Amino acid sequence: TGAVLHTLTGASPGESFGTAVAWVGDVTGDGVSELAIGAQGASVTAPYAGRVYLLSGADGAVVWTADGEGEGHLLGSGAGTLGDVTGDGVPDLVAGAPGAPGGGLALVLDGVDGAVVHRLQDGGVGGALGSFFVAGVGDVDSDGVPDVYGGDYADAAAGAGAGRVTVWSGATGVERFAVPGTGPGDGLGPGRYA
Repeated sequence: TGAVLHTLTGASPGESFGTAVAWVGDVTGDGVSELAIGAQGASVTAPYAGRVYLLSGADGAVVWTADGEGEGHLLGSGAGTLGDVTGDGVPDLVAGAPGAPGGGLALVLDGVDGAVVHRLQDGGVGGALGSFFVAGVGDVDSDGVPDVYGGDYADAAAGAGAGRVTVWSGATGVERFAVPGTGPGDGLGPGRYA
């Protein structure tokens, strides 16, 4: 009908609530899928560390929050559903923190409580890993566990702004493969499977 189901808001002004939005699946066991909402400007643990909210699909209540690890990390710039990587029957998610040292991070977060399962960095010359372009890609390596995608359009391994896409094992966090851009300015990576 187009009727408003919930009006969702962040905890404080200026946190950029809604920077990223992702369907996660039913975390709470009530038969309704939850939402992950990124707030890259949140400053709970440090200025602009960022935050990810997991909100109930049933009533919009906060299930849990996960905060960025340091100043300027911008956690919540990207968010994506993964499926169950921890084997507990609860869907998990991935969130991006492009301001983290080393060219950005993709964090796999436990759907139950938001705890960090894997801290993923690519092996290139990073620049913006976690800027929206993080997602699950299904079971790429055929081990029965969903795997993780991250795009870094600013990676410079093949020249300034060539970009890079990386796939990591959801089970171990080990990089499975990466594809760099072919030359400067290619900007490979701003796309994802959703």
